[in-house]
Amino acid sequence: MRNLKILILAVAVLTGSLLQTSVFAENNTSQVLDVVTRGQGISLTVDAFNESMVGQVEKRKSLESQKSLKNYDLKLDNFILSGGNVSIDVTVGEEQVQLSGLLHAI
Repeated sequence: MRNLKILILAVAVLTGSLLQTSVFAENNTSQVLDVVTRGQGISLTVDAFNESMVGQVEKRKSLESQKSLKNYDLKLDNFILSGGNVSIDVTVGEEQVQLSGLLHAI
């Protein structure tokens, strides 16, 4: 379960970096985006992530040396904006999750 939470966090980060479209939804209006984003991702334990991705570059371990490293196919689709809410279907490997919540302006 912990790895799934880390994967979902990675998907959220990928979503922000992979999508190049700005979308605005009016109040009380639903908008379904016909966009499917596919990519490759990795999974690491929290300790392996910290050892490989955090801190001074010269003190980090290589990703390839991490035993917990796994590659995954990622798929993001069914983006729905409705008023101040957003939802998205996320598929990581064989696991599918629907994420939804309030959309906050930055």
